[in-house]
Amino acid sequence: MTFTDFLLFIFSTVGLTNIIVESNIFLPVRKLLKAVLPLKIYEVFECHQCTGTWCGFVCGAILLSSNLWVILLCGCAGSFAATMAFMFSEYLISKTEISWNEENK
Repeated sequence: MTFTDFLLFIFSTVGLTNIIVESNIFLPVRKLLKAVLPLKIYEVFECHQCTGTWCGFVCGAILLSSNLWVILLCGCAGSFAATMAFMFSEYLISKTEISWNEENK
């Protein structure tokens, strides 16, 4: 695995997670799933950590390896990467909103 493969895995996992959990493009699918799935199962599609795990499995299998142990570890890495990316983005948004509100007082 090269550094480029690693970066592609991380960015594709985080990007796919964001598309599923937050995007307007996927909103009709999320609404449909919410209507037909039990709430506990549907919650997977609103959670960056849960969705990141499954996206990590998929991206790891496509990009890195067909070894089941590697795919399992990719799911764990995807969960961490998606959660950290979400937390970092929320942190930046919170700092931006606070600065913007303080400047407009």
